[in-house]
Amino acid sequence: MRLSVDGHGIVWQATDEDPVGHACEPRIARRANGEIVLTHRVGTRRESNDGRPHLLRSVNGGHAWERLGRPLDMLADDGWDLRGAALAELGSGALLTVVVALDKSIDRPAYNPVTEGLVPVRNPAATSLDGGRTWRRLSDLHGGPVPQTASQGLLALPDGDVLCTFETFKAYDEPGPWRYLGGLVRSRDGGQTWGDTVISAASDPDDDPYDTMWWDPRIARLAAGELVQFTYAFRHRTGTEGPVHALWSRDDGRTWTPPTATRLHGQATYPIPLDDGRLIVLQQRRGDEGAIVAHASTDGGRTFDAASETVVYRHPTASAPGAIGALSAFDYLMSMDRFTFGHPCGVATAGDEVLAIWYAGGATRTAIHSARLRIA
Repeated sequence: MRLSVDGHGIVWQATDEDPVGHACEPRIARRANGEIVLTHRVGTRRESNDGRPHLLRSVNGGHAWERLGRPLDMLADDGWDLRGAALAELGSGALLTVVVALDKSIDRPAYNPVTEGLVPVRNPAATSLDGGRTWRRLSDLHGGPVPQTASQGLLALPDGDVLCTFETFKAYDEPGPWRYLGGLVRSRDGGQTWGDTVISAASDPDDDPYDTMWWDPRIARLAAGELVQFTYAFRHRTGTEGPVHALWSRDDGRTWTPPTATRLHGQATYPIPLDDGRLIVLQQRRGDEGAIVAHASTDGGRTFDAASETVVYRHPTASAPGAIGALSAFDYLMSMDRFTFGHPCGVATAGDEVLAIWYAGGATRTAIHSARLRIA
């Protein structure tokens, strides 16, 4: 397969006089009627306590965007940072969102420098019956394996169930090793309630070679019905990263293969399935060269066509590096507020076209970018 890049553009950017000029954490969904709904965080800084989701809608495959504003502000309490707002369309046509919220009401580092624990986390949820213009709050997502469960992505299944992928963190002052768990929690009623938690990846800090943490899970349903997740493999003990790993499920997420190394190297990796069975993934790389890169697979992500590797975007300005062993785990976690690009996502807009979305910019002001991938 060959991929080519066309139509780079800016989806959203604050005006020069707007102090809320940092955009990041895009999430996307393509509705059954062809509309595309996009959320992204806006705030005064990458790690400020005023982060809120901003929504946009496109009715023409991402060529033009209607700004829907910030209708999810009602999910925020004072001092809480609302970050990634995952999206899924339910069988009824309603939209569901689950948002990661961090308590930054106290002036302290987001991570405890002694324990590596994270400030308190909540996962507020809401539903929209009008394509994202207005929302009704639901009960917060519950059912994760630990109190510090952080939602990541949503996937609506053909039988009506919804899966929410998650990461887990230590409580801020919790002593002892960080036993990382990643997995999914299931809703059978459109996000009203959650249960049936499945752990699909876990670290074991007591076993030296296996202290990997499976960060940034990104999930998709392939054309044949198999589910796939891609994860960023962070090696906690050495502060380095391994190859991107993949997991597969043949029973709608009830059981998963162990995380399996791919040939891809990078961090967050987002799968975009095509109707003909092919799979496109978008990933961020923060190594010697900062970039958003695309790859193609014909077997659900088990192998990738080396000839398909395509740079979608090269980042021209300074950004914190990936995990190269130069920093402790705490210092690497804290360096994330200096990331100035990343978190790619996307949707298929036609049989041979994918819309790619990511954020990029400078230290204090970033924008939401897009490009089109043509597949041959």
